[in-house]
Amino acid sequence: MRTNIDVLDLIFKTIQSLQACLTGGVYKLQRPANSNKEDIVINSLILSTGDIQKGTYNLNIHVPDLIIKYKNQIQNQPNLKRLNELNELVRNKIDEIYNEDYNLYIVWENTLKDVDTANNHYINIRIQFISYKAYFK
Repeated sequence: MRTNIDVLDLIFKTIQSLQACLTGGVYKLQRPANSNKEDIVINSLILSTGDIQKGTYNLNIHVPDLIIKYKNQIQNQPNLKRLNELNELVRNKIDEIYNEDYNLYIVWENTLKDVDTANNHYINIRIQFISYKAYFK
């Protein structure tokens, strides 16, 4: 039976090569404190036990905001172009992986403002994991 950490490792290895496309890095569970770089963070919500294991995982793509001047005021705006570029790269790596050992697919996604910093937004991608006991190693 797989553990939660096993599945985190599996997802991490699947997208690790994207690190070369980021100004930051790919991380498990949490983003470095005060990071203002492009980061991808993978965390888990739940993983069931039993002959069929089902799990739900989050993959968050963080991108610094653009700083613009509007009506003589400086303000932050989401960098939607870059968010979309990175989202496409992630989707190409992780969506609809079906093999004998496990399945990974994207359930939904949403763009959110990061509450920990005032200057970045992120895309939250919800990933479903399914594995069958007969194929556990």
